[in-house]
Amino acid sequence: MGPAIRAVLWITCVAAFALAPLAGSARAAEVRLEHKGMGLLAEAALAPGKTWKDGAILLVHGTMVHARMDTMAYLQKALLEQGNSSLSVTLSLGVTDRRGNADCAKPQTHRHQDAPAEIAAWIGWLKGQGAADITVLGHSRGGNQVARYALESPDAAVKRTVLLAPLAWSEKRAAEGYESFHRVPLRPRLAEAEKLVAAGKGSETMRGIGFQFCPETAVSAETFVSYYRDDGRMDTPSLVPKIRVPVLVITGTLDAMFPDLPERMKDKLGPTVRLETIDGADHFFRDLISDEVAEIVVKFVAGG
Repeated sequence: MGPAIRAVLWITCVAAFALAPLAGSARAAEVRLEHKGMGLLAEAALAPGKTWKDGAILLVHGTMVHARMDTMAYLQKALLEQGNSSLSVTLSLGVTDRRGNADCAKPQTHRHQDAPAEIAAWIGWLKGQGAADITVLGHSRGGNQVARYALESPDAAVKRTVLLAPLAWSEKRAAEGYESFHRVPLRPRLAEAEKLVAAGKGSETMRGIGFQFCPETAVSAETFVSYYRDDGRMDTPSLVPKIRVPVLVITGTLDAMFPDLPERMKDKLGPTVRLETIDGADHFFRDLISDEVAEIVVKFVAGG
């Protein structure tokens, strides 16, 4: 599938990411913690008859969406139905108590690399609830951010990671995707942002430009660079062999975002790295496909 079609797919999917129904349980609830002076929110779904001491799965969403976007909500519900507790977090993106998709009307001042510290904060929250066996799962861009966390600051309570259709980076794909979505080339805008960062002006705002799913927004130079320039860790398949806990990568045969992911993973597999491909699944694993994802994850968590 070409970059133009991928861009249309992404626009359609973002439009569908309104607040999805919370995983169906009377014990599901919003939780909040303070991190570096900012409020972080998450959706906690505790399985009936269980506590966090019985195990926890931390869920991290994709690009600039939130804990209740449909991929996360379907998966959280499916995990709950199979007796597994989960915590679906909303990355702050520099906004305290953020809910819903990123607001394109506001300046974007977050960085892709900010996520591992927030993941670590939520691991700390789970440990405070008694969790000692934690699985961290990330979807799409969140998969790359989970892989970064596992490399940078893994806690001993984190026993395994699951990467659900994780970001597979190439400079060519990034450039083609940007131009298809925003109708202008990436390189001149990235060069402008890089120049500002190199001059020590990374916090300077670039106005009226396209950024991720925002057609036109204000974005800091360092934010733009963090999302569109490879810092050596943007390509998730290349990170997987370096992760010290067991890793499960899940992809779908109809994934139009990263269709080469199964091929990219072939030489990365081994005793602690597994790949599961779900027939008929696209990049977002919605509806009944989420049940299949949950089954695979639960089996992995149980050591199967």
